Amino acid sequence: MQDNDVASEFPDPRSSDYYNTAGSGLCPVTVRDQVKQYVEASCADAIGTSQKYAPYVEALRGHLARLLGCTGAELALMHHTAEGANVIAHGLQWQEGNTIMTLDREYPSTVYPWMNVQKLHKVHLVLLEERDGRIEEDEIVKALHRERPRLLAMSAVEWCTGYRFDLQKIGEACGELGIVFFVDAAQSLGFWEIDVETCKISALAGSAWKWLFGPLGMGYLYLRRDLLERVTPLFVGSESVVNPREYLRYDFTFQPDMRRFEYSTMNLSAVVWLEAGIHFVQQQGLERIRRHVFDLQDYALERLRDIGCTVRGDLPRERRSGIIGFRHPKIGSRELATTLYREAAIIARERDGFVRLSFHLYNHRPGIDRLIDLVTHMA
Repeated sequence: MQDNDVASEFPDPRSSDYYNTAGSGLCPVTVRDQVKQYVEASCADAIGTSQKYAPYVEALRGHLARLLGCTGAELALMHHTAEGANVIAHGLQWQEGNTIMTLDREYPSTVYPWMNVQKLHKVHLVLLEERDGRIEEDEIVKALHRERPRLLAMSAVEWCTGYRFDLQKIGEACGELGIVFFVDAAQSLGFWEIDVETCKISALAGSAWKWLFGPLGMGYLYLRRDLLERVTPLFVGSESVVNPREYLRYDFTFQPDMRRFEYSTMNLSAVVWLEAGIHFVQQQGLERIRRHVFDLQDYALERLRDIGCTVRGDLPRERRSGIIGFRHPKIGSRELATTLYREAAIIARERDGFVRLSFHLYNHRPGIDRLIDLVTHMA
């Protein structure tokens, strides 16, 4: 697609004032139209439409597998990152005295499941301290050797600062020590690929509605094939087992792959939406998306510094994500974000004391200029 074609996908002129993709991304017109087509057909004939669109489930699994460098058999469709984390947290067999490690500024979905395991099974939970929105990978590796946890849980990208961790370095240490490596990919997949094999990732979960142009309430879970039998499904239903359409021939034999965790009726509207969203991402190309975003970030960082703001996210491009942040020397970040929305409908969020800006294809330099002008006149 050319730039004018991308612009036609986001025709609302307010799109360039939207800096909250890290919360939830906007929806391209072609994706919206495909979802609308499904919904209209389903309203007229739900069963027939579900049969017609059933192949979209495996098509979606294939799209996700290509982004992750795994097989479709290693993927289950979930509602969100938290559900995927809980499948792992409660499917593994824990022993009193086991240790789980995570970071002390993680997004709650990558903390509370492990706190619950701590409460239920009397395991130790170690929180590694972040400083200024990150922790060095060498420090994580040293802690792994020191603490020898059974599981390390962390995000691929720090959700407040946008720092992209070197998952390969951390994963190699986990593999060497026999540690289960769980990754929250919500702020990464769709902006970066993640090669789960190269990074020695044991399990990974993420959400659809940030960088993948998917819907709220849709996500995914990867589990390395050799760990499948070590994670017991706690929720089971007709779709968890072989021969799911043999309703009265009960055979409690789990599906041979990750479908055992997709225990009941699939939300096909969400499947259609995410499948179309990932197809749109693939059409654009991740390299092109990153180049567009990084160029905007460089411009925004320079302009923010020029007006005296402290910035986050000015990193080498290989360590960046779609997120940067800034803090004004005189105006509190929460007040600033609220005022930007109230007075100019600019959508950004305060996170960890900074105004977080997350960019995608619909953001452009004129929008950044408008943001800077407004911040300047507020001071």
